[in-house]
Amino acid sequence: MSDRPLWIVQPPLRCGAFAQGQPGQICGRPAAWLRPAIASAPPTFLCDDDRTADVIPIPAGVEYRRVSVTLEILLCGAPGGAAVAHAEAVERLERAIGAVGGVINLHACRSQVGQSSSPVAARRPPVGRGEG
Repeated sequence: MSDRPLWIVQPPLRCGAFAQGQPGQICGRPAAWLRPAIASAPPTFLCDDDRTADVIPIPAGVEYRRVSVTLEILLCGAPGGAAVAHAEAVERLERAIGAVGGVINLHACRSQVGQSSSPVAARRPPVGRGEG
């Protein structure tokens, strides 16, 4: 019997190959292959582009480290009330977190209406938007 937890919320497994020309950074693309542990090197997940001849398809029940980061993210709410603002913010964050290979395990979403403490800086509209 294993003392390891069984993950129900599972982020996609990511390629652990080091990115060429970027010391210390990993590829991070979705992985489909496993390079088994060799001597002192731990097993490594690999994507199609980084796979080597010694890989096998990732088996069901594979063990991996799941990283959980706790933080507060503050966004200006979309117009239309709390429900619309909450749904839009969560959907936007799901896309952003998904783009780096993560998933959201939502615990709460809250909002509060308040007043700006300083003038809001005027910004030029992005190219292709606004006047013109």
